[in-house]
Amino acid sequence: MNDQPTPAAARLRELLGEPPCWGWARPQLWEAAEEHLGLALPTDYKAFLDLYGPGSFDELFWLVRPVEGARAELEQIWSTSGRPHLDDPERTPFPFHPHPGGLIQWGGGGDGTTCYFLPEGDDPDDWRVVVETEEGKWHEAPGPFTEFLLSCVEGPHRPSFLGRYRPGPTLRYLPESEDGPDHPW
Repeated sequence: MNDQPTPAAARLRELLGEPPCWGWARPQLWEAAEEHLGLALPTDYKAFLDLYGPGSFDELFWLVRPVEGARAELEQIWSTSGRPHLDDPERTPFPFHPHPGGLIQWGGGGDGTTCYFLPEGDDPDDWRVVVETEEGKWHEAPGPFTEFLLSCVEGPHRPSFLGRYRPGPTLRYLPESEDGPDHPW
């Protein structure tokens, strides 16, 4: 495995600055998550969250990761229960994990946006990103994860659902509070 950050990850770190706290890296949590899911997760996703921790990417996307590794926590993070529209093939053009090639949620927004990995192919570092908006519209974007985040800021594949003014002119990352999850879902 390559421990060097991708150019997109390095650029994001330049834009976001150093994280406000250190010590998020816990390989055993990712091992528990990947065992729970039955597949590996993208390297840059894990590295980004190991560096910055769970929190908000410029109040645009909430990013989650395990902090304890307990089964209940993993079920909460990667559950599709409670969202019945996910089983409606007319409304949802993709299968969901644990179905083969099924979407795996990695974040979402307070506006009802939900972000997923599309696990096509054997290498999770090549997975594309799929976003469902509150209106039920689906958008696919090239991956990997950090390329998608950087595209939301600088292009060239800036997702159309973001609008002109998002994210803001001063990019920031807001860590999750110590009181527990702040994410909207």
